[in-house]
Amino acid sequence: MAHANRKIKFTGVTAITASSGGGGGTSNLTVEEQDGNPTVTPVTTIKVTNGSLTDEGGGVVSIVTGAGGGGGGAPGGASGAVQYNNGAGGFAGATAQFFYDAANLRVGIGTQTPARKLHVEEVTTQLRLDYDATQYTDLYSDVAGELQIVPEGGTIVQPAALNDENRHASYLLGVTTTGAATIPMVLTPGGGTMGLQTNSTWFFDAHVVGKVDGLPDSITVQLKGAINRAAGNASILGAVFEFIVHDSLPAVTNAVSAAADGVNLVINVRGDAGLTIDWVGWVTTAQMID
Repeated sequence: MAHANRKIKFTGVTAITASSGGGGGTSNLTVEEQDGNPTVTPVTTIKVTNGSLTDEGGGVVSIVTGAGGGGGGAPGGASGAVQYNNGAGGFAGATAQFFYDAANLRVGIGTQTPARKLHVEEVTTQLRLDYDATQYTDLYSDVAGELQIVPEGGTIVQPAALNDENRHASYLLGVTTTGAATIPMVLTPGGGTMGLQTNSTWFFDAHVVGKVDGLPDSITVQLKGAINRAAGNASILGAVFEFIVHDSLPAVTNAVSAAADGVNLVINVRGDAGLTIDWVGWVTTAQMID
């Protein structure tokens, strides 16, 4: 008897009968183990479904299966629906829940209009990072567009307060000056601004360091203050506290300052003529909204 997982070969001479009349013949085809020991009785009939059987001559018969290998079926759902096995031998697709935007090469889960390479939309937790099904962290964008990080157990990590609009944030800034001009620092990496929402007040704390390239000279400054935005542009409330921790720059004075620019909080730095200064800033804010 032939054994499973062993190679089988066909030997002998066979004649193939045409599909539409004429021809004919007999077969002396046998099946044997790859080692050459016959294990079954001679075969006189071979049936091929969804394919073809061809006599190549010289005792060689080739079997070619139909195109597609695994068969096919009609797609489910509307255009763009990602396909899945419906459990009944066919395909299904839920366009509003799992969508592929072929024009922009984007995938939407819970949306048919993905705005990024992967766009997940849900009114509750959108993403779970799971260690072993018992230890996990949930992430989601809440109704205010703020990121919520919720470890297993439900304790909110960020923002500090969940049930109101009092938030805290942290920003990393950077810029390089090559002259004496005053320029704003930008979010790093990627750029951007620190924008206030309507009817909000930020209490901010900024730590800024400037280091001269190739020299030991540097400056370290801390700023504390408040900025408010009503319906229009933002404005600094009162005075900004400035504490100079260290300053060994040759001639720079008032090198770091805070200001309002439109709806944004801006941290400005001023360099020195003939010097390249690399600036790094870390700003933390506590926000209150009316």
